[in-house]
Amino acid sequence: MIQFYKKRTLGEIVSDTFNFLKIYGKNFFKNYLVINGLLLILMMILFVVGLRDIIGSFMFGEGPEGNYIEEYITQNPVLIVAVVVLMFLIFMVAMVINYSYPVLYIKRLSETGGPVQLQDILSDIKKNTGRIFIYFLGITFIVLPFAFLVMAISYILILILIGLFLMMIVMPFIMNVINLTLFDYLNTQKGFFSSLSYGLRSQFSYQHHRDGSPFWKYIGSTLVIYIIVQIVASIFTTIPMIFIFGYKIIFPTYDSIEGEESMFGLMVLILYSIALIISFIINNIIYIATGFIYYDSRTDLHKKIDLSEIESIGKNED
Repeated sequence: MIQFYKKRTLGEIVSDTFNFLKIYGKNFFKNYLVINGLLLILMMILFVVGLRDIIGSFMFGEGPEGNYIEEYITQNPVLIVAVVVLMFLIFMVAMVINYSYPVLYIKRLSETGGPVQLQDILSDIKKNTGRIFIYFLGITFIVLPFAFLVMAISYILILILIGLFLMMIVMPFIMNVINLTLFDYLNTQKGFFSSLSYGLRSQFSYQHHRDGSPFWKYIGSTLVIYIIVQIVASIFTTIPMIFIFGYKIIFPTYDSIEGEESMFGLMVLILYSIALIISFIINNIIYIATGFIYYDSRTDLHKKIDLSEIESIGKNED
């Protein structure tokens, strides 16, 4: 069993993230796939079936006049709009579950100490639907515009090298703000702005300032986990690209192999869809790491946990 409410070093945050996967990973991903798996599969089907012709034309240059995409959209406006709207709605629901599930799972696990049951986590998600909706509105219209501005400035500064260093700080910092806000929002009864304030303040200092600043520890652990996740995700996204480039080298012209090209394009779309689903799934690792960061920051609860453990030891001795 992992103790959640305690202070951790950078290395302990990273190692406990993978210890969590080792101990609870089977139960965690089993419940996740039951809850979110159908939505991800529907999104993949819509992506492959609804947009196959457009994406295939874009990737392989199909169409004798070079304006195939424009003609296809003109001839099938209702289909295109329906597919895009459905994909957007499914994507948003999947994102809501993708963000809230690990937070609520870790919250329940920290409270019970045992494997989380499917009905319990479904009940938690249903109970917090309104708060999750408010959180996404706040992040979308308040945090993200400012975050995009800061990221854009950092990208521009890459030209003078300092931007690269800034990006390595700004990106994990913004990720921590967004994720810590959600953890605090769903673990307490605070309002959105109070939790947002906590998501910002907790990265610079503990509640008791004498404990020093955890800034570099939080930034470093998030950056390490993010790099690991991106390396794993890139393996799956690179495979379709290898297929595309290899296909174009072997078959530089497509006049006599339209059937084969169509089948190959479908296969590439399926591979990309699977890569997208895998990215959704493994991004949970980042949220798990943020959970350990959040519980590290809650020094007010560390003492309560320690006192309860001392009391339980005393009762056992009696």
